[in-house]
Amino acid sequence: MYKAAPQRPKKTSIVRSRSGCQACRQRRVKCDEKKPSCRACVRRGDKCEPTTPNFDFRDGVGVAAKPRAIRGVERKTPSKELQGRVTAALDEDHQDSLMDFSTQPTQSKNPLTPESHFMDGEWLSCSPITPQSMTTTFPSPLPSQTMMRSLGRSENEMLYLMHWEQSCAQALPSFQSHILLMAEKHAPLMQALLALSACNMSRSLPEKTEGSIGTSPSQIIYRPRRDCLQASQHYYGSAINQIARIVGKATSSSVSHTLAAMVLFCYFESAMGDFAGFACHAQGVDKFINAHFTAISSNPKDRDMISAWLQAKFHAWWLRMNFSSFSFQASQGSLCLSSDITTMLRSINASRTIIMSILCESYRVSNIALLQLGPCGTQTSVITVGECVESLQTELRKLDEWHSELSQSELPIESFPGFVNRDEGHLRPLRFNSHYFAMNYAYYVCARIMQCTHLLHGLGSTGSRPDHPENQEINYWMMLLIRIVSGLDKGDCFGRNVHSIGISSLLGICLLRCQDAMIGKWIEDWVHEWDTLSVLEEGSFPIYQTRETIRLINEGKAPGNEIYAIALPEEDGGGTGKYMSYNSQCFDEVLTMGRRVSSGLLYCELVPIKVDI
Repeated sequence: MYKAAPQRPKKTSIVRSRSGCQACRQRRVKCDEKKPSCRACVRRGDKCEPTTPNFDFRDGVGVAAKPRAIRGVERKTPSKELQGRVTAALDEDHQDSLMDFSTQPTQSKNPLTPESHFMDGEWLSCSPITPQSMTTTFPSPLPSQTMMRSLGRSENEMLYLMHWEQSCAQALPSFQSHILLMAEKHAPLMQALLALSACNMSRSLPEKTEGSIGTSPSQIIYRPRRDCLQASQHYYGSAINQIARIVGKATSSSVSHTLAAMVLFCYFESAMGDFAGFACHAQGVDKFINAHFTAISSNPKDRDMISAWLQAKFHAWWLRMNFSSFSFQASQGSLCLSSDITTMLRSINASRTIIMSILCESYRVSNIALLQLGPCGTQTSVITVGECVESLQTELRKLDEWHSELSQSELPIESFPGFVNRDEGHLRPLRFNSHYFAMNYAYYVCARIMQCTHLLHGLGSTGSRPDHPENQEINYWMMLLIRIVSGLDKGDCFGRNVHSIGISSLLGICLLRCQDAMIGKWIEDWVHEWDTLSVLEEGSFPIYQTRETIRLINEGKAPGNEIYAIALPEEDGGGTGKYMSYNSQCFDEVLTMGRRVSSGLLYCELVPIKVDI
């Protein structure tokens, strides 16, 4: 039989305790703990005072793990002043902490606005580039205990978490209810969240620089805020490294967190205009969903993640289609959702995802049909014009079904008929209960415009008159669209369309289908108003590119021509990314395809375009 191991000898005969007197504890000597005075105090003539135990109890909320130190980077802990400011802000916003994205934004008194940033140990005040409506902060959509957990993080992380709750969450309604709670339990997801928040802050608070080589010295050039951009790259790289180690070992409990982090990667690359990086992450998300589809489809939160992922996919596709070559546009494959995915999306009321799918597919099919009829050398395509018309009719039935399922709160508040003075351009705005519902309906109207097949049948005629059926139908939907746009707040468009198809690019695409000069002038004036707000991009797309495109379309139509499509002369893969600028492409001329109304002949010509920063 084995015997118990002999007891190891003690390293010292001293028995440590916490009940010695204060004088001995300060001198770090052993106290004999005799009463009323120990021998050491009697010998020194000191007053022997007992030690009172001081236990530091923590509440049951829990404290976030202390972040790991990075070699060469000093970690800063939150100061007492910052904690006091955050606590005061939480007390004020606690009542509104569960705000739904469908409600109107309210003014918050949170002192940590996105205009302040911590750098080099000091809080720097940055002048806002937008009016008061664009710097409005929103109450946190999560319980205040979440922010209490984050007090153990650095001040930079605190700032980006506050910016996430106040700004980023409003642009990602699918993530709004639970993403931050999930991130507190998953380090890679938290790093991905911080990366996207810092990226959003860098692009919403640009820095002014003087003209560089090749530009006028007096020209002001805007660049994304550098310190926020560097922070976003740091968090992004850290999240990528951590996800790469665990993605193949994801358990049932970590599938949701891993999927959420990978979807945030897609949003990050889409915001930066890096389509190659987006394609890499998109392929990874597809493989991950297929590998864990059973677990994902049974979890309501994971179904929300799939909805958010599809929205990111459609958004990136829309950005990529703008300013690409005709050959690229004609080679695009189907974007239709499968019946299983559609059923799953309806179960979680993901109306935004469904309407974006119908919109993108309608735009793709309509564009392919136009290019096949045009003289641009893109007649070879995977589908014929007749098949395109059938596909558009199929999408029209889906669109009618989507509209029939809308609740009363998602429909316009006012009636559709609106007063329009064609001489003065006045019209009555169409109002909705929220910006979210207004954008959904704008996507619906744009899809209707893309599905107008009369234009395809009329391209062979010798002219186009305002009373033609195709023009009447398109003009009706265009007037409805600009009524929706006139009721939108530009601050909401700037802040809430960051990760969705922007209204400005939507107007530019729809203008290619409308030949009404009054509507074109109204759209051009509306887009020019963004210049007074110093806003550089909306829907992650450069405002100035949309502005110059609309100007070019209106100028091309002035001599009596019609323009149906615009593309780059050569395919550039979507550019190189918007890491240090607000555009990812460099070009000075584009191809336009249209028709001479006088002769009825289709044409394709190269025209210069002024694209400045």
